Amino acid sequence: MGRKSLFLLFILLLAACGQKEKEPQTAFYKKEIIPTIYYTLAIDYVTDKNFSNSPKLEVIEKGQTIQVTATVENTGKTDYKFGGNPCSGHLGVSFRNKDTVVPGTGDVAPDFCIESYAEHVLKTGEKLTASAKFDLKGIEPGVYELSSSYANRQFVKKIKVID
Repeated sequence: MGRKSLFLLFILLLAACGQKEKEPQTAFYKKEIIPTIYYTLAIDYVTDKNFSNSPKLEVIEKGQTIQVTATVENTGKTDYKFGGNPCSGHLGVSFRNKDTVVPGTGDVAPDFCIESYAEHVLKTGEKLTASAKFDLKGIEPGVYELSSSYANRQFVKKIKVID
């Protein structure tokens, strides 16, 4: 090998060694459900109370604990006003499979709300955040629905739980 070849090989090795592995990214979903009102869902694994490798999009391993963060944001130029029960004005998260509700801690959406009618407002530029943890140790593999609810609307993503 000539000097040029060795120099090029040296440069290539330096470049390869300098590349970092990509950091795991949060599984993230966003949707405009009401005009100018955006809903998001973000999922991370939790290990020893710290965030860890994020799950692959739409697939979660059984036995994990996940942290779900939901937001709703008014990006419009006017306040968004709506009526409903008091739960309609609370951003919450749920994780369920058909009739099975996976228990969680934090801002978990209630199964039902029987309180009386109330007026709600999401102001221009306002962003609400909810967060909940779900322990998936005792659940069966299958397709689950991860959802956030606010303003009588739900943002639902189907998530597959695998062994």
